[in-house]
Amino acid sequence: MSRSTSSLGIDEAGYGPTLGPLVVGYVRVDGPPGALGRAFEAARRAVPVLPPLDDSKRLHAGGRLDRIETIALAAVESAIGRAPTLFDLIGSVNEWDSHPWYSPQPSIPLAAQSSAISNAASALTAALQAEGASIGSIGVSLVLEGPLNCAFDRLANKGTAHLEIVESTVLRAWPAGTTGRIWCDRLGGRKFYADALTRLFPFRGLDTLEEDEYTSRYIIDDGVIETGFLVNGESRAPEIALASCLAKTVREICMHSFNSYFSRLAPTLRETAGYPEDAARWLADLAGHVPNFETWRSRLVRTR
Repeated sequence: MSRSTSSLGIDEAGYGPTLGPLVVGYVRVDGPPGALGRAFEAARRAVPVLPPLDDSKRLHAGGRLDRIETIALAAVESAIGRAPTLFDLIGSVNEWDSHPWYSPQPSIPLAAQSSAISNAASALTAALQAEGASIGSIGVSLVLEGPLNCAFDRLANKGTAHLEIVESTVLRAWPAGTTGRIWCDRLGGRKFYADALTRLFPFRGLDTLEEDEYTSRYIIDDGVIETGFLVNGESRAPEIALASCLAKTVREICMHSFNSYFSRLAPTLRETAGYPEDAARWLADLAGHVPNFETWRSRLVRTR
């Protein structure tokens, strides 16, 4: 493929925890290949407070929410032309009202400086324009615990449920007729994606380029679309790195609301990030404070 008109990156946050939502971030850049990486570097030269575009786990090390929040919200502001609200990131979410620990939606940013985000957004917009590019679509697929448990029950497999959410995210961010590249961080140990791509792009030719321990890569319609599922994708595709920062930002915002809600019910309850070992501690503590919490279990605790 000599030239792409769009590049879509997808990554998730929250696949492993017992508590909290699964968040799949996506960003589609319309323009020449590599435009996003070059534009971010140019924007960082103009606004040094903008962190490097990198894996959200490295950027968030030490609890530095401000770093990933600056990147994510600057990109969203560049796309929509104004300071974003949380609704701009998440849109309409299935069963939001039945998960009261995420309401009301907090004001954002939580940790970053609004002025730094706006300056970074302006620099990023200018740098993208210089590349002949723009952010065509950006956001997350936010799946709360109740719908996620329903998907686990229906499909009887955590990985298959995850793949289904990624498929729906591609359909959301990649309009019919779009050409270019779709990059996704490798989904756990899954190596083979031809069946999923055939569902996404029916009645179109699909060829497998490689399926090894690091890369699963395919072309559709003789190269009209190229797609890859990459190990350490955040380091290999800037679009995946940005999607990672966006997903992690939204997950952290959701967990902020989650912990705030339950601290009001049980003031001595220590916060949790939702990962299995600490989630077990948190659930045991919650049971001592809120006797009827079992009535919430199917919406509060993941089954897989």
